[in-house]
Formats: sequence, C-alpha cells, structure tokens
Amino acid sequence: MMLWGREGKAWQGRRTGRMKKAKGLSAILLAGGLCSAAWADVASPGLWRFWRKGRPLPESTTGVSMESETVHVTLAEKKARVEAVFRMYNTGSPTKEPMSYPVGRYETVLNDFAVSLDSETVAAEDIRDQDRERVGSFGYKFWTVPMSAQQRRTIKVTYWVAPRFVSEGINKIDNEYLAYEYTMITGATWKGNIQKATILLRLDDVTPDRVLARSPEGYKTTQDGKVTSWTMRDFKPTENIEIRFRPAPPSASAGQ
Repeated sequence: MMLWGREGKAWQGRRTGRMKKAKGLSAILLAGGLCSAAWADVASPGLWRFWRKGRPLPESTTGVSMESETVHVTLAEKKARVEAVFRMYNTGSPTKEPMSYPVGRYETVLNDFAVSLDSETVAAEDIRDQDRERVGSFGYKFWTVPMSAQQRRTIKVTYWVAPRFVSEGINKIDNEYLAYEYTMITGATWKGNIQKATILLRLDDVTPDRVLARSPEGYKTTQDGKVTSWTMRDFKPTENIEIRFRPAPPSASAGQ
C-alpha cells in the first residue's frame, strides 16, 4: 500500500484508544482489491474508508508532495518481501506530519515491519481496528515525521507478507490461483502529482509460465520473464498493481 496524505477535512482518527485529529500523508501505493495479499504505501489513517467504499478521495490539504517512489517486491509462493522508498518534499510551513502504512484488507499483519527516516530507525505504533468492514483494514502502522519548510525527507519501509490463495467457481476448485496487489490509488491524496514511481517485481521461486495476469497495462518484462516493471511519471494514481499466478504443481515425489 501507499503512504497516505492529508485529507481534505480533518479526520477524527483513533490512536491508542483516544480520538485524535489526524491529518496525514496519502498512500503511496496499493490496498487490496482481490482476495489477495496486499502491499501498501504510507498513508493517512482513515483514508482507505473512502476508496474502500468506492467514494472519491477527499481533496488534499497537505503541503507535502511525493517527489518519487521506488518499490522492490521479491515474489515467492509463500512470501513476498517488500522494500519501498518514498522521497517527500514539504512545500509549505514547518509541520509534524502523521504518517501511516495500512495493513491490506486481506492481511492481518505486516511481518518484520521496519520504517526509517533519512536512514534513522523510527518506532512505528501498531494501531488495530477489528471493524474491518468499516475501515477496510485490520489496522495500520503509525508514526510522525517532523518537516521544516522546503525540507526533503526519505522514508523507507520493509516487511513481508504471505500470499493469499483464491478459489473461484461453483466447486471452488474451477479456478485456483495466488494473488498479490499493491495499492497505489491512495497516493492521489498527496499535494499535486507524484513526479515518478517505479515498481519492480522480481519472481523468486515462481516461474514465469505460472503467471496468469499482470495489471495495469504499460509494464515491461525482462527477456527471461522474471522481472516486471512499471514506471509512471507526473501522475495521480487511479489503478493498483496486481499479479495473479498458479500454485506450484505437486512434486512427482509428493505422493510416494
């Protein structure tokens, strides 16, 4: 998922059991739309309720923009490792920006989650909300970033998630696959456009012939099919990154 930005109206967010006004960052990338594992960008608490319910995201009031975002995903059948780096720029007056990184709608935990600010480790608070239908998430990681006027800061997050197995069809076995999604649309809440976003997805133990679909269009793949990349410039995201692939077939020795 993406880092999220300030909302058009102050959101009365819940933090450690207290109601607190939180105006935060917009999500850098995807929140889940499938029954899948979801990768996410840093964000403002509560914004996912807008896109989760199909409503337009509120107009941003933050002075912070996202200059660039680079995401590396290493995809294995049982684990997807994510490293995301966001370059932020404060165009306005000094501020203490609340930032959050949501847990995907089909996830319960971001394993080994770590966040750094200009290479210095930052403690992220774990905010949980079991009302998943209301907020579209089990919770999020929360921290605050002080930014002086005209300051640029680099935020890096790392974690891993397990893939989600999906069964569709009348017998639930007609169409079985694993799916991942990286949420980008919440990044639209930053000030102005995102100048550049690069997403690199590298297959680990997943062979290229097992990939069923990638979206959105406009991606490139290496000749061996092991690396897929998306590059976007001067844009507000309207689509999420998604990949589906078949599970590995049982080994010949499994039944012996």
